Amino acid sequence: MEKLKRELARGVEAGPYLVYAKQFTPGRFVEEENTRILVARGGREAHLLFLKLFHGRPPHYAPWVELYAINWEPLPGLRYADSALERKLLSLVAGHLPPGGKIHVEYLGDRETEEQLQRGYPEPASRLGYLLFTLGFTWLKDWYFPEGFLEGEFKLQGEKPLTEADRERQLSRAAAALRRFLGEKCDDEVCLRARSRAERLLEAIAGRLVLDAAV
Repeated sequence: MEKLKRELARGVEAGPYLVYAKQFTPGRFVEEENTRILVARGGREAHLLFLKLFHGRPPHYAPWVELYAINWEPLPGLRYADSALERKLLSLVAGHLPPGGKIHVEYLGDRETEEQLQRGYPEPASRLGYLLFTLGFTWLKDWYFPEGFLEGEFKLQGEKPLTEADRERQLSRAAAALRRFLGEKCDDEVCLRARSRAERLLEAIAGRLVLDAAV
């Protein structure tokens, strides 16, 4: 996880954009750190999201990363959702999480993911879920945290399998949910896009999942 910190501090190029961490500050406990991720192009910079990093506490807790307060249109002409920049950043984080590592991504404001999950579609068939699944997070869960009188945050959690047996079990469980979904009526663009992902994932799972993260 220290390597992830160094890469974010140095900056990561995604096409014409540079994504980088502004500063890391201590979190609620010794293993946790917080940072603000900025995106820049042509001398302009803007807030992209906040990132919370937990280094892990072996042998009890694996590392995890949380991305929240996402700015979906941080710069003119840049839509973060479904962009090469989003894939680059999530791929970077995924690459530094070990087996059993977790990612939490806020999706409030990601309209396609919101609608697909609110309809009860399988998480891997949603826009964000599909991306996380292809990055190795074969266990996904949609979370909503109520906070008193305030609306809580909608987050999709992904977890990497700890063992190969876990991976096989999670792939089989996902395939069963995707097959059930494909048996349902589907008659609008939001559903058809989820159905297309479900079909691609089922084919990939049958071949034990070799495909890129492009929707």
